Amino acid sequence: MPGEGRERALLIDRCWSLYLLLTEHFSVPSNFHEKFPALVERATISGLLHLTLHISDQHWPYIREEYEMAGHQLRIAGYSYTLIGPSSNPLFRADLLPHHRTDYRKRSLTAFPHHLHDPNGRILSFSGEISDFIDIVQQHLAKPDPKT
Repeated sequence: MPGEGRERALLIDRCWSLYLLLTEHFSVPSNFHEKFPALVERATISGLLHLTLHISDQHWPYIREEYEMAGHQLRIAGYSYTLIGPSSNPLFRADLLPHHRTDYRKRSLTAFPHHLHDPNGRILSFSGEISDFIDIVQQHLAKPDPKT
C-alpha cells in the first residue's frame, strides 16, 4: 500500500484506534507504548499491522490486519485475531478465510466469511469486528480457572 496522503492518514487513524481500544480494555506493558509508533510506521509502508500484546503471564492477543484502499476508504482486506494462552496454545482465533460456511451446529455463519475458532475446536459465527474479539477475550479472562 502506498504511504501517500489520504491513504496514509486513514491507515494511521486505524492503527491508533486499535491502540486506544487495546489500552482501554487491557493493562498493557509500558514498552507497548514505546514500540507502537514503530508498528504504525511499518504498517504505513507495508499495509500490514502485526502486534502481540502481553496482557498477563499466560495470555496475549496476536493481531494481524492487512489493509487496502477501496475508493477513498480504508478496507481491512484480511485479518487474524488470536488469543494465545498457556503453553503458547491458541485459545480463540477469528479470521475471514472463506473455508467455513457453517458453524459447529451446521448453521450458516451469520457474517460469512467471518468466523471464530473456540478452544474446543468449534467454529462459531463472528462479526469480524475487533471490538467483539476483545469482548470475547475479556469474557474468557474473567472466568475462574477450573484448575484452582
